Amino acid sequence: MTALLRKGNTLSKELLQRGMLRRFNRIGYLLCLAKKQAASAAWIV
Repeated sequence: MTALLRKGNTLSKELLQRGMLRRFNRIGYLLCLAKKQAASAAWIV
């Protein structure tokens, strides 16, 4: 029983970490896009 609980805990932790990573990746991607757009706008101006 305790082994099952432990396994569930590690699984939930992994899922949480994956969710956080996905969120950070999305933020990083958006920041990268914003930088690219700013750079292209600077080139146009």
